[in-house]
Amino acid sequence: MYEYRYFTGPKRKNATKGKYYQGVPVDKLEDGAVRINSIPNFYDMAADFGNCRHEGGVEFKSGKKPEKLLAMLLEYFTSEGDIVMDSFAGSGTTAAVAHKMKRKWIAVEMGDHCYTHVQKRLLSIVKGEDNTGVTKQYNWHGGGGFIFYELSVPLTDKYGQINKNVSYEHLAKHIFFTETGNAIFEDDLPEKPLIGIYKQTAYFLLYEKEQETVLDSSILDYINQFDGFKVVYADRCVIGNSYLKAHGITFKQIPYQVEVR
Repeated sequence: MYEYRYFTGPKRKNATKGKYYQGVPVDKLEDGAVRINSIPNFYDMAADFGNCRHEGGVEFKSGKKPEKLLAMLLEYFTSEGDIVMDSFAGSGTTAAVAHKMKRKWIAVEMGDHCYTHVQKRLLSIVKGEDNTGVTKQYNWHGGGGFIFYELSVPLTDKYGQINKNVSYEHLAKHIFFTETGNAIFEDDLPEKPLIGIYKQTAYFLLYEKEQETVLDSSILDYINQFDGFKVVYADRCVIGNSYLKAHGITFKQIPYQVEVR
């Protein structure tokens, strides 16, 4: 039997609407479909989508995918130890399955469910408290861990100036990373104005909120204690280029030479 849609026009001259019939069957005249082979790459996961609501101990209406689906994809395209990235973490299914399959993972989420869903779900997996999804399939009993990061305030405002909410430590860490490609934690920052030393180059930051900083003679004795090259960030410089060059000092002006990636 086949399904058709029927439309009829208005029955009266002054009428504007007809009738619409959907799904009205007619008699099947002949059997035109013949099964030859089953489709080799067809996966029926209707039941898995219907039953994944409570996987991981979190609910995510109209957007949650079963762990079985993600496990199948990761089996095809990754190996143990590979890095899996999900830039829309949602309920954390990708990260959850990657963890159980002993893959490294990065999950990014902007919504509040990064706390209520993703973090909660991954904590239960690390603690071995999650028995749902593909836990048994991969013999997962807990272990591993993860680091939870939050984005800080934007470095610059809409005018390209340093955001007034950016602290010295925030700017120092940013500059050290953009200059060297290496992260430095706030607790590891040396005493101001030195940011750090990397490959025989010392990095300095002269920065005060809403106050101009100047590279002048008052700071030179301190800077010149350090051997090798020196890079100094400040709002202004009143030292001549010949002196800077002779002492291996490079001046970079805030905010224009602060690299924003």
